[in-house]
Amino acid sequence: FGRDYPVVYRLMTVPLVRDALLLNARAMVRMEWEQLLHRKELVTDAFVEGVYQFRLRFPQASAKKNILRNSMSLLGPTVDLYDRLPHLKCPTQIIWGREDRILPVAMGETAHRAVPGSELVLFEGCGHLPMVEEPEEFVGARMLEVLRARAAPATRAHLRAQLGEGSERAASRARHGTRDRGTESE
Repeated sequence: FGRDYPVVYRLMTVPLVRDALLLNARAMVRMEWEQLLHRKELVTDAFVEGVYQFRLRFPQASAKKNILRNSMSLLGPTVDLYDRLPHLKCPTQIIWGREDRILPVAMGETAHRAVPGSELVLFEGCGHLPMVEEPEEFVGARMLEVLRARAAPATRAHLRAQLGEGSERAASRARHGTRDRGTESE
């Protein structure tokens, strides 16, 4: 995990090469996103233009540049998180696109074996960014399921303790983030 990054990422640690590969040209944006996504039909002209305009407006927001600058050298990764994975003590869900060409699914399987009690969720027909290719499935079925299973009992108990058993209206407002107009508390 983290040891087998593609050579292109290593090359991108060389500033001139990185700058040439990460140009804000629309053709480069299209090429990059066609590598990231399995479903090429999502990389429309409008999508490419949106990414291009975002990068022009927020050049410092390049996750790829930041990741490469902080964790990769020409010789390979400078940070190897694999040895830290067995020490994770929190519930961990590893989400991976089965068709990921950037970080192959074998890396996700390796991480899953290394993290005690983890769950590996593979998104069929998705590449490196399942949250882009299948946003409803990513957020809806997966994330909410995990949150309900792991956080809901503790949250309900916390609300009961803070608000008292008889305050259903207050508990409902707390769950929905609302309050009565004109009052600070009830």
